[in-house]
Amino acid sequence: MKAPTRLARGSTQLWLVALAVGGALLIVFGPQGWIDLQVYRLGGQAWLDGTQVYGVLLPAARDQWLPFTYPPLAAVLFVPLTLLPLPAGLAVLTAASLAALAFVAGLVAQRIGWQPRLGVLAVCGVVVVALALEPVRETLRFGQINLILMAMVAADCLLRRTPWPRGLLIGLAAAVKLTPAVFVLFFLPGREWKPPVTALAAFVGASLVGAALAPSGWGSYWFGVLLEPDRIGGAGYAGNQSLRGVLHRLALPQSVETIAWVALVVAALAAGWVAVVRLRRAGRDTEAMLVVAAVGLLCSPISWSHHWVWVVPALVVLAAALPNRAAVWTTGAVGTVFLVGPHWLFPKGGDRELSLLAWQQIILDAYVLVAVVAVAVMTWRGAPTTVAVRRAGVSPE
Repeated sequence: MKAPTRLARGSTQLWLVALAVGGALLIVFGPQGWIDLQVYRLGGQAWLDGTQVYGVLLPAARDQWLPFTYPPLAAVLFVPLTLLPLPAGLAVLTAASLAALAFVAGLVAQRIGWQPRLGVLAVCGVVVVALALEPVRETLRFGQINLILMAMVAADCLLRRTPWPRGLLIGLAAAVKLTPAVFVLFFLPGREWKPPVTALAAFVGASLVGAALAPSGWGSYWFGVLLEPDRIGGAGYAGNQSLRGVLHRLALPQSVETIAWVALVVAALAAGWVAVVRLRRAGRDTEAMLVVAAVGLLCSPISWSHHWVWVVPALVVLAAALPNRAAVWTTGAVGTVFLVGPHWLFPKGGDRELSLLAWQQIILDAYVLVAVVAVAVMTWRGAPTTVAVRRAGVSPE
């Protein structure tokens, strides 16, 4: 590569990094920032003080008292954030989140066959664009750990070789926040029994450590908090982009809502299983992982919009099919939905979502509808066949 070309590429990368850092700073210093980070810190402080982590509301911000909803081990792991001043903790968490986002973008780009010489530049570009997406914006603004958990899962699923037993990171992530446990489904179609067993062992081991360090909190969580899904927020709130959220906003009788939700969860799991089996057999591991992510988000009782950070690797996969005309339109449509965050366009809170008109409900449920269509397409037709996608395929070793 000629020196001027290298200089131009390096300058572009520096500008993109600067844009990413600047964009992240604008987001995290926006209104109502750091609420979840403050809950993490308060949970860690409660554990240090030997006071009740669960059963009380924590003063996360002015006029906002929120519960700690994570497993007991999480309170212990959040202690370092408690020991740091709030600005320092925010800086550490934001930097870790940006690094996790870049790692996932680079890993997915490599698995779908993007040329190595475009790697760093492409990853920087993806990170900058991703900062505009509502799930990423909200994750950084609230001080959430979604991007870090996504990186842990992606590393277990997509790295060709790992220095740790595959499945370990999924198990540890599930011990901090239960939803990553769904990714054991990624390994089952290939009869890879060791990763799920490792994930289970890591989850149980980490949970037992949490029980030893916080015995009273352990009982309160597993036999109380876990049985109260509405503790983390109302199911009908606009930000809950899950199947249960969609049904709850229809104002159905409770029994009908429960039966319909169970039926839809079973259908989503069945469709997702078929899609993952087909994709893993075809060597399309990235798409298989994304299907599992979509199914997990759909089936969870509460999937806040900031949980949908998986749209970033999904858009990278869609972009790999460009300049196919259908891929251009699909990428543009999906990107626009997650850029806008349509669920925030209508009155929200206080069950006002239940009185919206049918067409408003459809727009509000956009994330769910995108995921349902994506899983259905993957189930019945498989992933799009492109040069980049065909290069994706070596199953994890």
